[in-house]
Amino acid sequence: MSLVNDISFFMKWDMVRLLFTIMASFCDIVKNVFLPPVWKSVEGDVILITGGGHGLGKELAVELAKLGAVIVIWDIHDTDTGDIIRENGGICFEYKCDVSDSKMVYACAGRVRKDVGDVRVLINNAGIVNGLDFLDSPDIGLRKTFEVNVFAHFWVILF
Repeated sequence: MSLVNDISFFMKWDMVRLLFTIMASFCDIVKNVFLPPVWKSVEGDVILITGGGHGLGKELAVELAKLGAVIVIWDIHDTDTGDIIRENGGICFEYKCDVSDSKMVYACAGRVRKDVGDVRVLINNAGIVNGLDFLDSPDIGLRKTFEVNVFAHFWVILF
Protein backbone atom coordinates (compact mmCIF):
# COMPACT_ATOMS: atom_id res chain seq x y z
CA MET A 1 0.00 0.00 0.00
CA SER A 2 2.76 2.45 0.87
CA LEU A 3 4.63 1.61 -2.35
CA VAL A 4 1.61 2.66 -4.37
CA ASN A 5 1.46 5.92 -2.41
CA ASP A 6 5.19 6.50 -2.97
CA ILE A 7 4.84 5.95 -6.73
CA SER A 8 1.81 8.21 -6.83
CA PHE A 9 3.74 10.95 -5.03
CA PHE A 10 6.63 10.76 -7.49
CA MET A 11 4.26 10.80 -10.46
CA LYS A 12 2.60 13.94 -9.09
CA TRP A 13 5.98 15.53 -8.44
CA ASP A 14 7.07 14.74 -12.02
CA MET A 15 3.90 16.35 -13.37
CA VAL A 16 4.55 19.50 -11.32
CA ARG A 17 8.14 19.65 -12.59
CA LEU A 18 6.94 19.15 -16.17
CA LEU A 19 4.43 22.00 -15.86
CA PHE A 20 7.08 24.34 -14.43
CA THR A 21 9.47 23.39 -17.24
CA ILE A 22 6.81 24.11 -19.86
CA MET A 23 5.97 27.46 -18.26
CA ALA A 24 9.65 28.43 -18.04
CA SER A 25 10.19 27.51 -21.69
CA PHE A 26 7.16 29.53 -22.72
CA CYS A 27 8.41 32.56 -20.74
CA ASP A 28 11.82 32.22 -22.38
CA ILE A 29 10.23 32.18 -25.85
CA VAL A 30 8.15 35.27 -25.07
CA LYS A 31 11.24 37.06 -23.68
CA ASN A 32 13.21 36.30 -26.87
CA VAL A 33 10.39 37.67 -29.03
CA PHE A 34 10.35 41.02 -27.24
CA LEU A 35 14.03 41.18 -26.23
CA PRO A 36 16.01 39.39 -28.95
CA PRO A 37 19.56 38.38 -28.04
CA VAL A 38 22.37 40.75 -28.96
CA TRP A 39 24.80 39.13 -31.38
CA LYS A 40 28.51 39.44 -30.69
CA SER A 41 30.64 40.97 -33.39
CA VAL A 42 33.73 38.94 -34.30
CA GLU A 43 35.26 41.70 -36.40
CA GLY A 44 38.98 41.88 -35.64
CA ASP A 45 38.88 38.92 -33.26
CA VAL A 46 41.57 36.27 -33.71
CA ILE A 47 39.78 32.92 -34.11
CA LEU A 48 41.72 29.65 -34.04
CA ILE A 49 40.01 26.71 -35.76
CA THR A 50 41.59 23.29 -35.36
CA GLY A 51 40.84 21.06 -38.31
CA GLY A 52 40.02 24.20 -40.27
CA GLY A 53 41.17 22.87 -43.60
CA HIS A 54 38.24 20.69 -44.55
CA GLY A 55 34.54 20.11 -43.94
CA LEU A 56 32.83 22.06 -41.19
CA GLY A 57 36.05 23.72 -40.05
CA LYS A 58 36.66 25.09 -43.54
CA GLU A 59 33.10 26.42 -43.82
CA LEU A 60 33.34 28.07 -40.40
CA ALA A 61 36.66 29.68 -41.31
CA VAL A 62 35.33 31.12 -44.56
CA GLU A 63 32.11 32.42 -43.00
CA LEU A 64 33.83 33.94 -39.95
CA ALA A 65 36.39 35.62 -42.22
CA LYS A 66 33.48 37.23 -44.10
CA LEU A 67 32.42 38.73 -40.76
CA GLY A 68 35.84 40.34 -40.37
CA ALA A 69 37.55 37.87 -38.05
CA VAL A 70 41.26 37.10 -38.32
CA ILE A 71 41.36 33.36 -38.93
CA VAL A 72 44.07 30.99 -37.71
CA ILE A 73 43.82 27.47 -39.10
CA TRP A 74 45.53 24.41 -37.70
CA ASP A 75 45.25 21.31 -39.84
CA ILE A 76 47.32 18.19 -40.30
CA HIS A 77 46.87 18.39 -44.10
CA ASP A 78 47.70 21.07 -46.65
CA THR A 79 44.55 23.03 -47.51
CA ASP A 80 43.25 25.77 -49.77
CA THR A 81 41.14 27.40 -47.06
CA GLY A 82 43.56 30.26 -46.50
CA ASP A 83 43.70 30.99 -50.23
CA ILE A 84 39.90 31.12 -50.40
CA ILE A 85 39.74 33.50 -47.44
CA ARG A 86 42.46 35.79 -48.82
CA GLU A 87 40.85 35.82 -52.30
CA ASN A 88 37.71 37.20 -50.64
CA GLY A 89 39.64 39.91 -48.79
CA GLY A 90 39.97 38.15 -45.45
CA ILE A 91 42.97 37.57 -43.21
CA CYS A 92 44.10 34.01 -42.59
CA PHE A 93 47.15 32.36 -41.04
CA GLU A 94 47.67 28.65 -41.67
CA TYR A 95 49.80 26.25 -39.67
CA LYS A 96 50.37 22.56 -40.26
CA CYS A 97 49.69 21.06 -36.85
CA ASP A 98 48.91 17.56 -35.64
CA VAL A 99 46.81 18.25 -32.54
CA SER A 100 47.43 14.71 -31.28
CA ASP A 101 51.08 15.70 -30.68
CA SER A 102 51.29 17.92 -27.59
CA LYS A 103 54.77 19.19 -28.44
CA MET A 104 53.61 20.28 -31.90
CA VAL A 105 50.57 21.99 -30.36
CA TYR A 106 52.76 23.97 -27.97
CA ALA A 107 55.18 24.91 -30.78
CA CYS A 108 52.33 26.06 -33.03
CA ALA A 109 50.85 28.01 -30.15
CA GLY A 110 54.12 29.87 -29.72
CA ARG A 111 54.25 30.69 -33.43
CA VAL A 112 50.64 31.93 -33.37
CA ARG A 113 51.37 34.21 -30.41
CA LYS A 114 54.41 35.60 -32.21
CA ASP A 115 52.81 35.95 -35.67
CA VAL A 116 49.22 36.89 -34.84
CA GLY A 117 48.85 37.65 -31.14
CA ASP A 118 46.45 36.28 -28.55
CA VAL A 119 43.61 34.06 -29.71
CA ARG A 120 40.21 35.43 -28.69
CA VAL A 121 38.00 32.53 -29.83
CA LEU A 122 38.91 28.84 -30.05
CA ILE A 123 36.91 26.39 -32.15
CA ASN A 124 38.20 22.90 -31.35
CA ASN A 125 36.92 21.27 -34.52
CA ALA A 126 39.61 18.67 -35.28
CA GLY A 127 38.41 15.12 -34.87
CA ILE A 128 38.63 11.65 -36.30
CA VAL A 129 36.19 8.77 -36.58
CA ASN A 130 37.28 5.26 -37.50
CA GLY A 131 33.79 3.94 -38.26
CA LEU A 132 34.29 0.69 -36.38
CA ASP A 133 32.51 -0.66 -33.34
CA PHE A 134 34.44 0.08 -30.16
CA LEU A 135 35.31 -3.56 -29.51
CA ASP A 136 36.41 -4.07 -33.12
CA SER A 137 38.78 -1.09 -33.14
CA PRO A 138 42.50 -1.79 -33.10
CA ASP A 139 44.50 -0.38 -30.19
CA ILE A 140 46.35 2.11 -32.40
CA GLY A 141 43.04 3.44 -33.74
CA LEU A 142 41.58 3.89 -30.27
CA ARG A 143 44.73 5.61 -29.07
CA LYS A 144 44.73 8.03 -32.02
CA THR A 145 41.01 8.71 -31.59
CA PHE A 146 41.51 9.63 -27.94
CA GLU A 147 44.60 11.71 -28.69
CA VAL A 148 42.73 13.81 -31.29
CA ASN A 149 39.19 13.83 -29.91
CA VAL A 150 39.95 14.12 -26.19
CA PHE A 151 43.53 14.94 -25.20
CA ALA A 152 44.07 17.53 -27.94
CA HIS A 153 41.33 19.71 -26.47
CA PHE A 154 43.28 19.99 -23.23
CA TRP A 155 46.58 20.72 -24.98
CA VAL A 156 45.05 23.41 -27.17
CA ILE A 157 43.23 25.05 -24.26
CA LEU A 158 46.41 25.14 -22.16
CA PHE A 159 48.27 27.37 -24.58
